[in-house]
Formats: sequence, structure tokens, C-alpha cells
Amino acid sequence: MVLTLFITYLYCKNSFTSNQLHSALKLSSKYAKHIYQLVSQWKDKDTTRTYSLDEFKQLLHLKDPKGKEPELFQNISQLKARVLDIAVRQVSEHTDLRIDYTLVKRGRAYDAVCFPIARQQPQQLPIPFEQPAEDARAYTAKQH
Repeated sequence: MVLTLFITYLYCKNSFTSNQLHSALKLSSKYAKHIYQLVSQWKDKDTTRTYSLDEFKQLLHLKDPKGKEPELFQNISQLKARVLDIAVRQVSEHTDLRIDYTLVKRGRAYDAVCFPIARQQPQQLPIPFEQPAEDARAYTAKQH
């Protein structure tokens, strides 16, 4: 898990995207990690570009581009419940970005997804100065 996050961090660093590694390590969902990496590329804008659902599923490895493997979460309600809702909640709670998602319809079916982005201040850990150093370290360790 840590190796995967480190590789993701290096990939993002090489792609000129700056992530907060500490924030990325708090994400437990693999889809949240991928979506955080994806939206971090657009954090200077108000929203990401609009991704078609096929492209989005390929980016999250939910769909094999060659069609050899079965597609995961074919139903949009499954995709929302098991991927999007969980990932958006985790990214918004644990990182420097507050995101949401918008599903775009084409006709009667959903065709694409985009992510509105807002920056938020990272949570500052309280530092108990009035306690002795050892007690303060123990208190801070318990908070994580």
C-alpha cells in the first residue's frame, strides 16, 4: 500500500502535479487515491475537464481498454455508491481539496463526469505547549 502511494506520488511529481503526500496516505480507498491524483492536476482551476464514463473507468482500471476483462460497475448506481461517493468523501475529508462530482447526461443516459474543485486549508494539529515534551508527543501520536 505504501509502495503504491509512493509510486503515485513520484508519478504525480514527474507530471508536475504537487500532492500532499501526508494527505494522500490517509486515503484508504484505491479509487480515492486515483481520483485525488486526477483532480490534483486541475487544482488551480475550478473544475476538471469532463471525462467520458468510458475514459473515466479506464483511468480507474474499472474497464479493460481491450475488452478482455469484464467491466466493473456497469450500472451507474453501483459506480456512484461504491466509487464516486466514497472517493469524494475521503478526498474532501483528508486532503487539501474539497471536491464533488457532476454526472452529465446525454439523452436519457449518463455519459460523462466532471469534478468541481475547491481548495481548503489543511487541518492544523493542536500543539499542547503547556504539557511536558513527552506527554505532548504521546498526545500528538494518539491523534493520528
